[in-house]
Parts: sequence; structure tokens; C-alpha cells
Amino acid sequence: MAMGTIRNAFVPTPAQWLALAVAMVCLMLQAGGESAQELFQFQREGLAQGQLWRLFSGHFIHLGWSHALMNMAALGLLVYLLADGLEAWSLVGLILAASLGVDIGLWFLQPELQWYVGLSGVLHGLFAGLLVLQWYCRAERYLWLMLLLSVKLVWEGTTGPLPMTADLAGGPVVTVAHLYGATGGLLGAICVILLKRVANGATDNKID
Repeated sequence: MAMGTIRNAFVPTPAQWLALAVAMVCLMLQAGGESAQELFQFQREGLAQGQLWRLFSGHFIHLGWSHALMNMAALGLLVYLLADGLEAWSLVGLILAASLGVDIGLWFLQPELQWYVGLSGVLHGLFAGLLVLQWYCRAERYLWLMLLLSVKLVWEGTTGPLPMTADLAGGPVVTVAHLYGATGGLLGAICVILLKRVANGATDNKID
């Protein structure tokens, strides 16, 4: 194997660069400690006062280092396994859609919840959205992962968090955020597919 080929094998894709940027933001916020968590968490009282940045920043701050590192590992695994060939804008769209799904669900459907932190809701949205995009690209080999995600969401909705997840996170797990994130990710993936179809149609109809 030529040396140039070896180097190219280790060049990150746009999606991997984006995931690295997300991980760096999460780790930098975590380094801010309790003061950063107070400032950036999804907090109902702060949002009611117009602190709208919390809708986005709350997903990137965590309960502690174990919580943050666990989510960073999951993010890296998802991007490595499912985002091959995906444009960075598609991944951004899925992250925004999943974030919005969690925010809307928590604000309107969980009025008793006063604050929330963590990337897990967004990760479930990424998982769901990336699986839909892979299925759209005829990657049927990932169908078993769709089943696995569905079983996990049903388990959490009927039984509660998976064993040991609260201990690993260092606090209570808001499992309903996973469902809201997955819903947002699914809708985001549908939007990405529609945009791709429109773009492909415009290219096909272009007259040189």
C-alpha cells in the first residue's frame, strides 16, 4: 500500500470533523464546572425570562465528566458507523432537528421538568435520523439497528432507564427526551431526503 493511501485513510470526513467540533464544545463547557452548567442548561425559569440560548446550549452541557465522556463516545460511534459519505450539512440538520424535538417536547409536554442537560436526546435523534438516511440509500443491513432503537425506546417508555445508565450519567435520566429527540431526528431525516430529491431534480433538469 502506498504511503499516500495510508495518509488518506486517516483523513477525517466532513461529518467526523463536525462530530469532533461538537465533542470539543461539550468538553470545554464541562470544564466550566457548576457555573457553566447553571448558565447553559435547559432551564424553564431562564427560558421564560428570554434566555433562549438555553434551548441549544442545554444539550451540550452535562451532569459530570462521566456523563459527558459517555455521550462523546456514543457520538463518535454513531458517526463512525452510520455517517459514512454523509455531507456535513445533513448532520447539522439532524442535530438541529433532534435538538428542536427535545426542546419542544420538554417545554410543552413536561411542564413539571425544571431543568435538563445532556446530549443523549440529540444522540437518539441522530441515531434515528442516520438510520433513516441509510435505509433511504438502500442499506438494509442496518434494519436490525432500527429494531434495536425501537426496543430501547419502548423499554424506557414502559420500564424506565436501562440498568446502570443513571449511575453512569451521575444523576437521573430523562428518558422521555430520548423519544422526543428520536422523533425530531426522524423528521429531520425526512427533510434531508426531500431536500436531496429537490436538489437532484434541479440538477437533472438543468440545461447546459
